[in-house]
Amino acid sequence: MTSLFLAALLSQTPIAPARVTLVFGGDVIPHDPIKYVAAMHARTGDEANNDGWDHVLGPIGPVLQRADFAIVNLETPVGHFKKPETGEMVFNAKPALLGALKRVGVDVATFANNHCLDQHQEGITSTRAFLDEAGLLTAGAGANAEEAWKPLVLEKDGLLIGILAGLVFAPDVPLSLQNYLPIAVVAALDAVFGGLRAYL
Repeated sequence: MTSLFLAALLSQTPIAPARVTLVFGGDVIPHDPIKYVAAMHARTGDEANNDGWDHVLGPIGPVLQRADFAIVNLETPVGHFKKPETGEMVFNAKPALLGALKRVGVDVATFANNHCLDQHQEGITSTRAFLDEAGLLTAGAGANAEEAWKPLVLEKDGLLIGILAGLVFAPDVPLSLQNYLPIAVVAALDAVFGGLRAYL
């Protein structure tokens, strides 16, 4: 499986800017060693520290903040899980991670990848809620397939940019099931462009 997200120019008004800058930051994956570094720099009672994640992500802030829109792929469910699933390649993170992403300049965190179900359906709905709370926009996974397939539309001075995030499944996942998953599942690129065209 692999994740895919596409940004496309939807429309432009005569007064739209000649240039809009997008920065794509790649995958945000809280491996245990990275969590350890964040924890080592956490300051109790200091919300501005975001449990140490500000230290981890701070160096990339200047690059992200120069762009009109900074976009990353969030490869972990976020929430307060009572009994989180664990494993070598099974992830979860606390909401402080999202606070740090917002602070360094991230605008959009797509959430359609092979880890968005690491904490089952609860992980998706929890993550969507905490993304909203952090002020981060998203696309690609939701409470149902309709929400997952809904593109995100960004606007900058009359320029509209559509973002659709999806997960390319391995061939052994039946097509009959893909439309019912709470993830935007891309069977072909036609589905990607069709999803964006529906909002033109």
